[in-house]
Amino acid sequence: MKNYDRLLLILKYLFESSDEKHPVTIKDINAYLSQNQIDADRKTITECIDELKNVGYDICCIRSTQNRYYMHSRTFTLAEVKVLVDAVQSSRFISEPQSRELVEKLSTLVGTYKGDILKRQLYIGSRAKTGNREISDNVEKIHEAITSGKMIDFQYIDFNPEKQKILRNDERLYRLSPISLIWNNDMYYVVGCGDYYTNKVLKYRLDRITNLNILDDECSKTPEDFSISEFFEKEFSMMGGQTTTVELLCENELMDSMIDKFGETVKTEIVDATHFKVTVDVKISGLFFGWVVSSRGAMKIISPDSVKQRFQDIIAMYFPSVNLQ
Repeated sequence: MKNYDRLLLILKYLFESSDEKHPVTIKDINAYLSQNQIDADRKTITECIDELKNVGYDICCIRSTQNRYYMHSRTFTLAEVKVLVDAVQSSRFISEPQSRELVEKLSTLVGTYKGDILKRQLYIGSRAKTGNREISDNVEKIHEAITSGKMIDFQYIDFNPEKQKILRNDERLYRLSPISLIWNNDMYYVVGCGDYYTNKVLKYRLDRITNLNILDDECSKTPEDFSISEFFEKEFSMMGGQTTTVELLCENELMDSMIDKFGETVKTEIVDATHFKVTVDVKISGLFFGWVVSSRGAMKIISPDSVKQRFQDIIAMYFPSVNLQ
């Protein structure tokens, strides 16, 4: 058993305390083992390192009068963990204390020295964060409910004009047959069938959910024609409505925005030195027209005439003094 403990402790020490800029010696490893009440000589430690290398751990040796060792490749690179840390920092639905806890755990994936660099770069305090610390537990419960085919119930939080939390609909319990969890626009949602709406699929923000429980009741059947991708597009796209092919005349500065929104394969055509035309299939709604307005004149609808007229009618309703002709 001691041999097994020795092997694991050496692996732990190399993983946490060494990298290419901070190799460790046999003496360093032996001191760590002694702190954990494990005895070993130089030969035993070298054999343990060889055994770890034989089973696939990428441990490098810098040969000199006193050989030095370090863990080379890891499951995640520093850059990959940095991306995960940035995602945690920027996520509004993860509370500040939970963000710090997650970053602490993620930092261990790259060892002590690189992990310290990640933690020194934290700027969580400047982000707008939820105060709901139940989210992590609720994610686990929802996954369990989906896996076991059970319903959940919960209460839903709103805010009154004084910014105080209140429970929606007189503290009513919402019952849901969960289907999936969706992360969109920096918010996390649970999607499922509600028992108050026949075959209607609903979504709820996790940062607004409290007092969630898994029930003994079996989930109701998901509608046969339900598609999570179609639901996502309909519910979360800014262009929810009837799909229509539109042509937009755009100033050149909008090309980045068009590619960000529609992808590099979006159909475009150069019109003149300062404009291009884009042809896209969009879902026509008030949000679509609001998107056009937000360009401050850098984008104009040129076809079809029906969509162009609807836009002009909306502008005339809210801004009667504006002439779009």
